[in-house]
Amino acid sequence: MQRPKLIAENLEEASFFTIYDDEDQMLMNQKVKNENAEEQTLERGIIEQSLFERVTFNQSDFYRLEITDSVFVNCDFSNCKMEEAVFYRCEFKNCKMLGANLDGAIFNNVLLEETYLELAAMNKMKFKDVIFKECNLKDSSFAENKLQGTVKFIDCNIDQMSFYDTSLKNIDFSSCHFERIDVEERLIRGLKVNADQAAVLAQLLMGIRVEY
Repeated sequence: MQRPKLIAENLEEASFFTIYDDEDQMLMNQKVKNENAEEQTLERGIIEQSLFERVTFNQSDFYRLEITDSVFVNCDFSNCKMEEAVFYRCEFKNCKMLGANLDGAIFNNVLLEETYLELAAMNKMKFKDVIFKECNLKDSSFAENKLQGTVKFIDCNIDQMSFYDTSLKNIDFSSCHFERIDVEERLIRGLKVNADQAAVLAQLLMGIRVEY
């Protein structure tokens, strides 16, 4: 997976709100820290080579936002609308995306680490070389997605996730945690799970009870 092309030492400190002053609604080579940017509306904004730390965006509408080579640390995107957004070479670390709507978005070379995605909508998306690491994805929806390259779920909570019309071939859930997921039998061929998970899926999909 490609990492963001970002040198934090070269960034200028700025406010997120400067994006509205730019004719193209672009924020580039900036460091934004400790800012409240709740309930913003921005259509087709562009963010490049920027670092965000402890910035609150919740309840914002970022339709078709384009973000490239940027890092978000301890940021809050809860209940944000980010339909058809594009994320290229981005990292989200210890962020909150409770109930975020990412339908139709593109994730290309994206790392999400220790990020809270409970109840998030991730449908009709394109994923290429994406890592979910130690994320909480409980009750999120993951439907009609196209997965390319390497898509990894590492030590994540995927309990009650919904997987529909998405091929899970070559996906590895063995380090993840769930008591139940909603998944179609026809789309789990090639899915890697551990023995306990296999028993859960056998009972859910075929009514088979495994005794130990």
